[in-house]
Amino acid sequence: MSVASSVENAQWARFRALGDPLADAALIEIGPAPAADPTALVRALQHRATAGGPACRALLDAVNVVPAWVDFDGMVPALHRSEAHALLSGLSLLTGSLIESFASPESALVLVGAGRLRAHPRLRLYETARFVHDIVVSGGAPPGTPTHRSVLGVRLMHAFVRARIRESGRWPATWECPISQEATVGTLMTFSHVFARSMGNLGVVFTRAERSAQQHMWRWIGHVLGIEPSILPASVEAESTLYVALTERRNTPDSNSRALAHGLLNAMARQPPFHLPLSALFALSRRNLGDALADAFEMPRSTAWEAAISGLASATSGRARVERVLPFTRPLARHLGRRLTRHVVARGLRTESSEMPIN
Repeated sequence: MSVASSVENAQWARFRALGDPLADAALIEIGPAPAADPTALVRALQHRATAGGPACRALLDAVNVVPAWVDFDGMVPALHRSEAHALLSGLSLLTGSLIESFASPESALVLVGAGRLRAHPRLRLYETARFVHDIVVSGGAPPGTPTHRSVLGVRLMHAFVRARIRESGRWPATWECPISQEATVGTLMTFSHVFARSMGNLGVVFTRAERSAQQHMWRWIGHVLGIEPSILPASVEAESTLYVALTERRNTPDSNSRALAHGLLNAMARQPPFHLPLSALFALSRRNLGDALADAFEMPRSTAWEAAISGLASATSGRARVERVLPFTRPLARHLGRRLTRHVVARGLRTESSEMPIN
């Protein structure tokens, strides 16, 4: 029996038809959205909640509740690991997490409909990198931090896009709800499961404690994003099982998926901070996605680059062994990694924003 059968039942049919009732109700209560901007949406939510809007107040109350299972201190090992390998973290995000997030035709249509990724792929990448980096630097986005508000802003943007897609009439009637519960938990796992796997493919193998900490952190982010508690994986093993089941059913790239993937990699070819040619980025994606999914994305092969990446992974594994023998090198690596990431993201956002046309 296919493992996908575990998500082919009445319960999961409901999650495919369900968006985010709290955020959707809050968006209706806010009224005409001030802008398709997460920060503006959060401000509008807070203003309406203060003015007595029950739906907005309910959403704010919900995102500020920290479940008993959350342990922010327990997230630290994962945060340290990502910072110590900044460039490889960026490559894993680009060629693993983001590309695989395009693999579902439903998710790809949402992104195509929103337009921002296709029009400004490098800017969208840097925005995503800043979002992930801010979660790491903030210690997991605890309530009261700017990063926690940013995660809430993403949740409101999901509601905004979901409403606009439904109004557009472009969403096939036979498809699941746009940005459904199932789609959201599937995307969440690209930043947890797929990211960790991609880092391992490049030589940065998470220890059991680091992997558990990383999964725990993204489980909390999923809670703030409004994912139903019953489908949020509670452990690395549960996440792996759910990942296999969902991807077996959902990962069937179509023309939109391929256009997004090729567009993003083309946009980043020979660009900072990696300065890698397109053939190398395709080879990295093939290593991080696996041949079957890379073939579905119609990614060309490069024997030379695939060999070079294998050498990189071996060298990185050697560095990890040095860190275990000389643990005093780790704080310096984390410090340098944090500074590098902050510099690269700030520079990228500044450059790409300045090149956007003024409407």
